[in-house]
Amino acid sequence: MVSRSCRICSIVVLVLQFLETILKQNYFQYYGQLCLPQQGIAMGSPISSITEEICIQFLEELYVKQWVDSKQILYYKRYVDDILIIYNQNNRNQQDILNHANSIDKHLQFKLSTEENNLINYLDLSICRNNSNVELGI
Repeated sequence: MVSRSCRICSIVVLVLQFLETILKQNYFQYYGQLCLPQQGIAMGSPISSITEEICIQFLEELYVKQWVDSKQILYYKRYVDDILIIYNQNNRNQQDILNHANSIDKHLQFKLSTEENNLINYLDLSICRNNSNVELGI
């Protein structure tokens, strides 16, 4: 009888083989010519959003969880590729956080939107900070 862990390993290997096959057949059309990306996945590919989500969740588990647990950042929320981070300005500075995030992988680069006049936009929300509370506006 095959053990449960052995069956799970077999399934994982099979899924990885399927994924490798799909990623190797990652063609796209550019000006009528078929192309294969040198790295990554072609934009608009049916598999691109799924693989992006898997990769980002992996990086969040590996890095962001550690930053939140150690209080380097106080709050982290992500919707697809938009991220909101709240941090203590007395302990961290925004450039350090950005540099640290951008050092994770050379192919993944973040850009910074900064708060101006205690206001920042995230998705369709305007987040306004004052001394005693935070106000949300649409």
